[in-house]
Amino acid sequence: MSLPKVSFKKNCLLILMVLLGCLMLFGTAALADQSMSSAERPAGLDIQQAQPPAHQPSPVKAAQVGPYIDPPVPNQSGVVGMPWSYSLKPHEKGGACGAQPRILLVEDADSWGTGYQNEVVLNDLGLAYDKITSDQLAGIDLYQYTHLLVPSDQPQGFYNNLDASMASITEWVYVGGSFQFNACDVGWAGGNWNIGPGGITHVYPVYVQQNYIQAPGHPILQGQNDSMFTDWNYVSHGYFENLPEGTQVLLSVNPDGTQPTLVDFNLGQGHVVASQNTLEWTNAGNGYQSNPLILDKIVLYMFGAGFDCLQWSASDVDNSLMNVFIDPDTDVMKIDPLAVGNDDILLTLTDTGTGATAEQWVNVKIEATDTTPPLLEVNWPEGCLPEPGYYTLYGRVERGAENVTVNGSPVEYIDYDHFWAYWRIELYLNDGSNPVTVIAYDQAQNEARIDGKICVGVPGTDLIINAPDDCIPVGQDFTVTVEVKNVENLYGADVRLNFDPYFMEVVGDPVINTDGVFSVGGTTTVDNNGGYVAFNASRNHDQYGYEGYDGDAVLAWITFKGKQPTEGNTTCINFYNAELVGNEGGEGSPVYNIPINNWINDCVCISGYTLRGNVTPEAMPLWWWPYYYDYSGTKVSLEGTPLVTYTDAYGDYSFINPPAGQYNVVAERGGYLVRAVPVDIVGEVSQEVNILLLTGDISQDNAVDIDDLNVMRTDYDTWWNTRSDLDYSGWVGIRDLVYLARNYTKYGYGYLIL
Repeated sequence: MSLPKVSFKKNCLLILMVLLGCLMLFGTAALADQSMSSAERPAGLDIQQAQPPAHQPSPVKAAQVGPYIDPPVPNQSGVVGMPWSYSLKPHEKGGACGAQPRILLVEDADSWGTGYQNEVVLNDLGLAYDKITSDQLAGIDLYQYTHLLVPSDQPQGFYNNLDASMASITEWVYVGGSFQFNACDVGWAGGNWNIGPGGITHVYPVYVQQNYIQAPGHPILQGQNDSMFTDWNYVSHGYFENLPEGTQVLLSVNPDGTQPTLVDFNLGQGHVVASQNTLEWTNAGNGYQSNPLILDKIVLYMFGAGFDCLQWSASDVDNSLMNVFIDPDTDVMKIDPLAVGNDDILLTLTDTGTGATAEQWVNVKIEATDTTPPLLEVNWPEGCLPEPGYYTLYGRVERGAENVTVNGSPVEYIDYDHFWAYWRIELYLNDGSNPVTVIAYDQAQNEARIDGKICVGVPGTDLIINAPDDCIPVGQDFTVTVEVKNVENLYGADVRLNFDPYFMEVVGDPVINTDGVFSVGGTTTVDNNGGYVAFNASRNHDQYGYEGYDGDAVLAWITFKGKQPTEGNTTCINFYNAELVGNEGGEGSPVYNIPINNWINDCVCISGYTLRGNVTPEAMPLWWWPYYYDYSGTKVSLEGTPLVTYTDAYGDYSFINPPAGQYNVVAERGGYLVRAVPVDIVGEVSQEVNILLLTGDISQDNAVDIDDLNVMRTDYDTWWNTRSDLDYSGWVGIRDLVYLARNYTKYGYGYLIL
C-alpha cells in the first residue's frame, strides 16, 4: 500500500511541532552535568584586569599614583559624653598592595544543580570567602566583610531568611558594603524573594529566551553582544521594579530597557549589582547558547578591584577635647567627645605596600547639648482589628536612644543593627478607638513623640450595587447606584464594576457623589467593549479636614442603556474590585483599608424581542477556523422594511423589535449567491434564522455558470489569485474547482432568468 505524499507545508509544521515538544519536555533549563574548569576559563580574565565598580575610582582618579581620599570625609559633630562612630571605608581609594576583599557567600542549595558555580568562580579566581547558610545570616556581623554574594535559585526558606535580613543588609550597603545579588528565582528550587536591597522588587515569573544589552560600554558587558544572551533555556525569569534613582540598566527583557534584568546602582556609599539572569546555569556551559564569561565578569567587577592595603590614622588630636580611635580591621573611626570645643584633626591614608600617603583635615565640633530629637518609627496596624484582646505593637528607634515607652510602659528590645534598635510591646485593646502614645528619649533627654489610635471592632461595611427592579425596554436609559452601608471614617474609594456588553452599555461618565461624601470625583473609566466601568474619589482636607464620612451613602450614579433583550432572564452588574480607605485623622496619621463585610451585586431585566441568527459562508480554510476567520460584513436585510444590518466576526446578526408580519431575511456577500429565508414574525416572540451562503459566483452576477468556470480555468494552479480562491487557502486548486462544480447551474435569490 502506497503512502500519500506529505506536502512541504505539512513537513514544516511537523518539524515545528517536534521542536516545540522538545522545548516543553526539557523545561526551563534542561540540566547537563557541565561546568567550566580552570583550564577552560579564558586566560585574560583575572583580578588585575577587572574594571572597578561605579563606586570605585573614576578613570581620571585611577591614573593617579598612590592613595587618595574621594569623596572627602565630612566634618564631624557631636555632644559631650556621647561617643559616635563613622565608617571611613567608602573613602578608601587607590593603593597598590592588592589585598583580597573579605567576601561572605550565603548559600543553601546548588543553583540548578550545576555544581555550585559561584564557588567554582571564586575558587578559580583565587578569591577567599566565608560561606554560611541562610539561617545563620541574622546572627552574622556583616561589618567584618566588604562583600556579600547571594546565588540564584534557592528554596523558599532561604528567601524567607533573606527577606528578614534585608533591612540589615541595606544598612550595611549604605555604609560601604558591596552586594552581588544573583536574584533569579522561581527556578528549580521553587523559592522567590520579596524585597531586595534598597526596597527593589521584581515581576515574576517572566521566562524569556532573549535579553538585550543596554550599556555596551559597561565593564561587565565589554566584549559581549546580544547573541550571547539568547537560548540559555531561559536567559531570565523576571525583571526589576522600584529601582533607585540613578540605576544603570545593563540588560533588559525588551530592547527599550524598560524591563531591566541586570542592574548596577549605588546605595549611600555602597554598591549593588543585581541580576534576574540564570548566571550559574550558563556559566556551567548549559543552554543552546551558553555564556561562560558573564558570571566571571560580574564577580571580577564586584570583588576583584579597588580594595587595596590602605591604612587610616588620625593625628593632631586635642586630647583634652576628644579621643579618636580607628579600628585597623574595619576602618571605623570612633570619636569620644570629652569637652565642648572645635578642633581640626588630620586623617592620613597610607598604602602599606608602597608607603605613599594621602591626607585630609577634618573639623570636629563638640557641643554641650544636643537638641535634635531621636528618630522614632511605629508600625501601626492597617485598618481596624476584629475584636478586643492583646495586640503586639512594633517599632524602631535610633541607636543611642533606647529609652522608649508606649502609654507609659517600657518596651522590649528584640534586635539591633548599625542604626536602629527594634522594639515591641503587648497592648490590651478595647472596642472602639484606643489612643496610643509612643515617646522616646536620647541621652541628651531630647524627646520624640508619636500619637495615634488603634481601632477595634468597627463594624464592616456593605458595598452595594442597586439596579431597577422593573424590566427596562431595549434602547431606554436606566440608572444604577453604587452605595455603602454602615461605613465609618470613609475618606476615599476606588471601585470597578463589570457588566455584559452584549446586553447593555454605559451612557456618559459615572456621577460621583460630591454632596457631603466626597469633595470631588477623581478619574472615571468606561469600556463598553470590555464591559467595565470604574471610578475613584476622595475627600479634600480643605473642605472636610481630616474627618471621614460615617453612615450610609451613595458613592456614584451610573447610567446604562439596554442593547439586547434578556428574554425573561436577567443580566447582572458585579463588583470586580473595590477599595475603601479610612483616615485616622491628623497630620502624619495612618490611612487604612476599611473592611468590606458583604459585596452585594444586582441584576436587571431588559425587555424586547429579536430576530437573530447566523450567516455562514460555505467555503472556509479549516486550519483557520475558529481563530482567525472573519465572517463580518455580510449584509442582512428584512425585505419589505428599511431594516438592514451587517454580521459580526462570528457571522451573527440581529434585529431588535422588528415589526410583525411575513418577510424574507436576505443575506448578500460578494462572491456568494444571494440567499433569502422566509420568516413569520409574531410580536413579542424572539426567533432565530440561520443562513448558509453558497460560493462560486466569481463573476458576481448572482449565478454560478460558464462565466465562472472559464475564470476558474484561467486562474487554476496559481498562487494568491483571490478572485478564484474560493476556500481562501492562497492556492487555486482542486478544492476550489469542487466548490464551483458543486454549485454549478445554481443561482441566487432575485436572479433574473432570461
